[in-house]
Amino acid sequence: MLLASPLGWRTATIAPTVYLLAVIVVGAGEDISHPAPWAWIAADDTARASWLLTAALVAGGTAAYLIVPRRATDAEARD
Repeated sequence: MLLASPLGWRTATIAPTVYLLAVIVVGAGEDISHPAPWAWIAADDTARASWLLTAALVAGGTAAYLIVPRRATDAEARD
């Protein structure tokens, strides 16, 4: 959501929602114990790659949030 926040807070929730739905619908991979490689959020909690990708996504999202200038909200624009 932080990565999509420069698009606007109203639309930022679409990216994680679509990804989560894709993981649920088609991310099963071979079986429940071996999800598709791109569905890393469904990986076993001992999978090192899922932890690394999670940390990278949080760091990247935080950096994007801090670097990209935010647009004025409707309330701020009226003041």
